[in-house]
Amino acid sequence: MIWGYLYNKHKFLSIEEQRNLIVNFVKQYQFKHIRFRTIEEQKNILSSSLQNEDTLIVSDVLSLGSRFEDIITTLKILTDKKVRICSVSEDLMLDNFIPHLSYSILDSCLKIYKGTLSIKNKQIQAKLLETGRERGRPKNKTFLDENLEQLKELLNTDLSITDIAKRMNISRTTLFAFIRRKKIKR
Repeated sequence: MIWGYLYNKHKFLSIEEQRNLIVNFVKQYQFKHIRFRTIEEQKNILSSSLQNEDTLIVSDVLSLGSRFEDIITTLKILTDKKVRICSVSEDLMLDNFIPHLSYSILDSCLKIYKGTLSIKNKQIQAKLLETGRERGRPKNKTFLDENLEQLKELLNTDLSITDIAKRMNISRTTLFAFIRRKKIKR
């Protein structure tokens, strides 16, 4: 059986756009007798009634998972079921005769990606330590802290909090929170 899965919560494509992509793909590769199923969550693909030798067609890999790890896990489970997977946007067709090879390659890519991110982060942290710069967000060094005297002068005028916030180019919420945190009297 050939199934076209439409992801209901897709961030970029409507159900109709996904359907059109899949229909064009089906025509291009001359598939016959496609059935559509709409899913609410990406993980519902795994709990669906796909059988051995079925073909799953999705508009793009986002329908298989939102993170790289999720997509690889979904591909692994589906290829173990011997489901042929087609992704229209990426022009990807994973036939069931190469499932474990595909999974191994993707899993290796994921490990390499995570390794390079880890190395980059370690290099950034080491460079910050060498330069003596503090890591993370500066503490108590906000725009309002630096302009505390100007703020106190404005608070002693007849201006409203809204007007003061506009003059200082900040939001009212930020100004209220700062006044409350610093216990500044008007």
